[in-house]
Amino acid sequence: MRRVAIAGVLAVKPKVLVLDEPTAGLDPRGQKEMMDMFYRLHEEENSTTILVTHSMEDALKYADHVIILNDGQLYMEGPPEEIFLKNKELQEVHLDVPEMIHFIQQFNDKFNADLSLYDQSVQSIAKSIQHLMKEAESS
Repeated sequence: MRRVAIAGVLAVKPKVLVLDEPTAGLDPRGQKEMMDMFYRLHEEENSTTILVTHSMEDALKYADHVIILNDGQLYMEGPPEEIFLKNKELQEVHLDVPEMIHFIQQFNDKFNADLSLYDQSVQSIAKSIQHLMKEAESS
């Protein structure tokens, strides 16, 4: 039913789409498919999409700009890469740093590396780690 309702809304090609926890109750595959669809539409239609979510993973993967509210008041805002470096501030409002950011931070600390937080796909991180390992072997 949710997909039918969303299809009806999308049929009118809105310039602004407001989504409030659109993947709640879906299995992981359904969540990914739904979010990928919204992102694709956002890109193709050059529309504004406002996503209300508690999923910091989704915010990292899909958002261009993040606004964090606390008790209805603006708490933080900025690009995801900047927001998710503020571990302490996020914890104060009971939000977690996305796992990918946490992994990169731990990897950088442990291996004195400089993996970028700006390229968060698993594949690109794996390639960067592979490259670093090859450099370490040849040194």
